[in-house]
Amino acid sequence: MLATGPGRTTKRGRNRLILTPYIEKFCRAVSTESPLTGQVYALRLHDFHTFLLKQYDIPIDIFIDKHQQFDVYDVLKEYHIHLKAQGLQRSTITSRIHAAKVFLEFNGIPISSTVFRLRVRAPTRRRVELEPLSKNDVRKIILGCQNTRLQTYVMTLAATGMREMKHYQLGIKTLIGRIARYL
Repeated sequence: MLATGPGRTTKRGRNRLILTPYIEKFCRAVSTESPLTGQVYALRLHDFHTFLLKQYDIPIDIFIDKHQQFDVYDVLKEYHIHLKAQGLQRSTITSRIHAAKVFLEFNGIPISSTVFRLRVRAPTRRRVELEPLSKNDVRKIILGCQNTRLQTYVMTLAATGMREMKHYQLGIKTLIGRIARYL
């Protein structure tokens, strides 16, 4: 399925990727179980190859042969910045960086997972801790309700700690059974 010669086309008429020997060898190895996996890796690695040509003016095969001259983590970090600058989604960036990492490891370039996480990956977003409402705020909300039904609904949520849609999941028999226990 993978073409290496110029001018070959697919059934749809699009040009196939011209792959380097290292990329072709890797894609054949990963496509033993699934040919589609090899094609996807070929696309992702072609993008990494083009990045190396533009940024470092070196083909990917020579980069692998002379990887001692480069800091692999810096190259992958620059690739990450390059992908972010293109405006790609986080999942796309992750999959392309992962493909490059696996390809480099396949070709004998050691990459430590810990150092990789520290130097290449983008920092994760910190979740904002939400604080519960104070009693005074809850009282203000309940007193601010114009409708008696809405006021009862808000009081139920405040008293039970239920989320706003949870009460729809509860059946009337469940509520009556729970109320009867306390009577």
